[in-house]
Amino acid sequence: MSVENIIKRLEEEKEEKISEIKDKVRKELEKYKEKRIKETEEWKQDTKKKLEEDIAREESIEIAKKNLEFKEKIASLENMAIEKLKNEIFNRFLALEKEEYQRFWERMLEKMEIKGGELVLARDENKLDVSSLCKKFNLTFNNKRYDAKLGFIIEKENVVFDLTLEELIENIINENLLDIAKILRG
Repeated sequence: MSVENIIKRLEEEKEEKISEIKDKVRKELEKYKEKRIKETEEWKQDTKKKLEEDIAREESIEIAKKNLEFKEKIASLENMAIEKLKNEIFNRFLALEKEEYQRFWERMLEKMEIKGGELVLARDENKLDVSSLCKKFNLTFNNKRYDAKLGFIIEKENVVFDLTLEELIENIINENLLDIAKILRG
């Protein structure tokens, strides 16, 4: 074999080795690239999923807050409407003529079947014919005043019957609260 052939063969082997190394490096680079692309895609998917979960959680919290605010506003409006209703009832009661006013309280005492006891007027009560009421229901009149606007209380044998207008209106509202709520909520 001649030197030229040896050199030629060595050159061919060198080129072959270089080609093999290039192919190997290219394959390794391609594998590394695919691995990095896969890792990046997984990271993107994980990050996207976490962001979507965070957004959904934040939306859920915000919706819950808005629902609570809405319910609080509705409750506030309902309370305002109920207070307005109480005031309207109270004002209509104030507008009653003295005779109607007297009849109302007499019917109330008849309905409750109250006979006897001590009558104490509310601080602002001035329409009631006390002597007639006391006579008709066997009540004794006490000059002290009860802390309420209209109506009276009757104390009988350690029992107090609160017949103040505020208490009566409050009882009427409470007894009809479900119906009132249905009306207010449509």
